[in-house]
Amino acid sequence: MPDSVGKIPYCLHQDCGFACCDFAADNFIVLYPGELEKAVLAGKSVEHLDYSPDGQGGYRAICQAKNTATCDNGYKPLDCACYPLFPTVDENGHLRAGLKGGKCPLQLRHLGDHQRWVLRRWQELVDSIPQLTEWIRQTKLVGYLRWKNDP
Repeated sequence: MPDSVGKIPYCLHQDCGFACCDFAADNFIVLYPGELEKAVLAGKSVEHLDYSPDGQGGYRAICQAKNTATCDNGYKPLDCACYPLFPTVDENGHLRAGLKGGKCPLQLRHLGDHQRWVLRRWQELVDSIPQLTEWIRQTKLVGYLRWKNDP
């Protein structure tokens, strides 16, 4: 994966203090079923993640990294790479980038390329692990809002 994956160039100009890495107000990261195990098998450090099962086969985690920009050189969960977007599943079973993290000040015009990457990445996962569609439907997030999701 190139270093630019999951990075949004506009983030550097928002002066938001990287609010995405603030885990106050009961915020958490979600890891899809199998993601944590896959990272560990690949030899990636997950020491910076304080995680517990989500009851759906995945995990909820809070990042304890001292350097949140690099995750202390450990594993960066897909939820973090996709932030501020998270997929939804529409009535026809199609993925949409239907949720946007409320902490992020970026506007739709800043997120077009990122949105396409998020949808492509999640679609690849759903294609290889079809049960993720139901996990996405069942996942409850804190601080996300429905938004216009057509780039």
